Amino acid sequence: MLEGIAIRHYTLINELNIEFDSALNVITGETGAGKSIVIDALTMILGQRGNKNNIELGYDRMTVQGVFDIAGNTGLINHLNDMGIEPEENRLILTRTIDKNGRNRCKACGINVTVSELKTIGESLVDIHSQHENNALFEPETQRRLVDAAGGKPTAALLAKASEQAATLKTMAREIREAEKESADLDNKKTIAKHLLSRITEVDPKPNEDIALEKERVILENSEKMFLALAKAEHAFHGDETESGGVLSAIDEIDRAVDTVAAFDDDFVQIKHDLTSASEILYDVSVRLTDYAENLAFNPGRLEVVESRLSMIDELKRRFGGSIETVLSEKERLETELERLNSHEDTLLKQKKNYKKVWDSYKKTAKALHDARVEDAKKLKKAIEAELADLAMPKAKLNIHVDFDERLISPHGSDRIQFTIATNPGAAEGSLKKVASGGELSRIMLALKCVFAEKMPKDTLIFDEIDTGISGRTAQTVAEKISRLGQKRQVICITHLPQITAMADEHFRVSKKADDAHTTVSFDKLDEQESLLELSRMLSGAEITETSLNHAKEMIAQSKSIKHFKEPQ
Repeated sequence: MLEGIAIRHYTLINELNIEFDSALNVITGETGAGKSIVIDALTMILGQRGNKNNIELGYDRMTVQGVFDIAGNTGLINHLNDMGIEPEENRLILTRTIDKNGRNRCKACGINVTVSELKTIGESLVDIHSQHENNALFEPETQRRLVDAAGGKPTAALLAKASEQAATLKTMAREIREAEKESADLDNKKTIAKHLLSRITEVDPKPNEDIALEKERVILENSEKMFLALAKAEHAFHGDETESGGVLSAIDEIDRAVDTVAAFDDDFVQIKHDLTSASEILYDVSVRLTDYAENLAFNPGRLEVVESRLSMIDELKRRFGGSIETVLSEKERLETELERLNSHEDTLLKQKKNYKKVWDSYKKTAKALHDARVEDAKKLKKAIEAELADLAMPKAKLNIHVDFDERLISPHGSDRIQFTIATNPGAAEGSLKKVASGGELSRIMLALKCVFAEKMPKDTLIFDEIDTGISGRTAQTVAEKISRLGQKRQVICITHLPQITAMADEHFRVSKKADDAHTTVSFDKLDEQESLLELSRMLSGAEITETSLNHAKEMIAQSKSIKHFKEPQ
C-alpha cells in the first residue's frame, strides 16, 4: 500500500507531501489542472521512464520519494532480501532523483539500485490503469495473459514448461538449418580442410623447432669465422714450438713460483689455492674450446637443408597465425573439424530425431495448456459477465475464443486467443476494438480489475480517468464497484464523476495557479466540508448553488449507506 509520496521540483510542483488512505482515494480538479502529475511522478519511483525536461524551471534536479507498507507481500519481500534490501517494519522507501544532465540516483531503503532494479520492485507494488491500458486490451497478447492469469498456478506451470520447450526447439531448429546449409557445401569444406591439414602434416613442425633451426643456421653461416677464432684461442692457450708457451704454460710457471714462496710464507697458501682454481678453470675452458672446434664443420649441404626447412615452417607460420604454437593449434582444429564433417550426416540425422522428440513433448504440453485455457476461459467469461451485469451491461455476452494451431510453436503455447463481445441482444458479435465503445471498454477493464482483485499481489490500484465515456446510472454503478474494490485494495482514482467522488474515503483536489512569471500546481487534502463544496462544484459545473449543495449532501449520504452495506459472500 502506498502510504505517502513526497515530490520536489517536478514539472509544476515545487514541494508536495501527500499521505493516502488505505481505501478509496479520489483526486478531482478542473480539466487541465494537472491531476495526473502526481501519478506521473509516482511512475518514476516504480522504475518507469524519467525525463530531465520535467525538472521544475530554475532547479537542477527533481526528487520523488514513496513510502509503501509491504506487509503480507511475501513475493516482494523475498525479492528485496535477494537484493540485500531489508525494509524496517515492512516499510519500503523508494527514492529517485534525476538531475539536469539526465543522471539517475535510485535508492530502496537507502540502498543504491539501478532503474531496472527499481522497475522489478515497482511491478509488485502498483497496478496503474489508464486509457493506454484500455487500448492494450485490444491486443491478443494482453487477452492471452488475462486467460492465463485466471488459470493460476496450474496454468502457469504448463506455460513455463511450454516456454522452456519452445526455446529448446528454437535453438535446435537454428542448428538444423545451419547444418542443412552446410550440407550443400560439405564436400568443398572437406576438401579445403584436408588440403590445409595436409600442408601442416607434410611439414610436421615440432614445438620450438624454428628456434633450434634458426640457431643452427646462424652457426652454419658463420662456421668459418668461428673456426678461425677458436684456432686463435687454442694458440693463445698452448702456443707453438717456434714461440714461447701459451697461457697454460705461463700458468704452470707461475704455479711453481708461488710454490717456492709458499714454502717460506704461510700467507701464500690462499694465493696458491686461488691460483690452482684459476688454473683448473682455464684448463677446462681449453678442453671445451678444443672439443667444440673439432665438432665444428663448414657444411653447405646442411645449411641448405636448414634454410629450406625454415622456409617451409615460416610459410606455415604466415598462413596460420605467426608461430609454431598457432600452427599446431590449427592442426588440432582442422583434425576436429574433419572429424565433425565426416560425421555430419549422422549428426544431422540425430539432430532431427532429437528435434522431433522435443516437438512431440511440446505438442503434448501445448495441448494440455490449451485444454486448461479452454476451462479457464469459461470461468473468466462467467466472472466478467457477472461483473458487467453489475456495471449496467447485463445483456452483454462475452466470448473468449481459444483456438489451437498445432503448427504454432511459441513460448506461450499453440493457442490463438481472442475476446469478442456483443454488448446488446441482437447486436453483432465482434472484437473489443470494433464493438465496444469507450465507456463500455472502461467498464470491461473495471470488471477485469474486480475479477482479479483477490489474485493480484499488488496492494494499490490506480485508475487514471476510468470514467471516460461514462455517465448517468452507469456512473453510479461504476462508482459503487470502485468503492467495493477500495474495501479489498487501496485505490487511487482520478475522476471527473461526482458519483465516484461521493464514494471517496479520502478526497484530494488539484488546482493550478498562475501569474505572469510562474505556474504552480497545488494538491490539497479536503476535509468533509471542503469535499462537500468540491462535489457541489462538480455537480453544478461552475458556481455552487443551494440545489447543487443539497444534491451533494444527498449523494454523500447515499454513498455512506452503500459503503456500510456488506455484500453477501
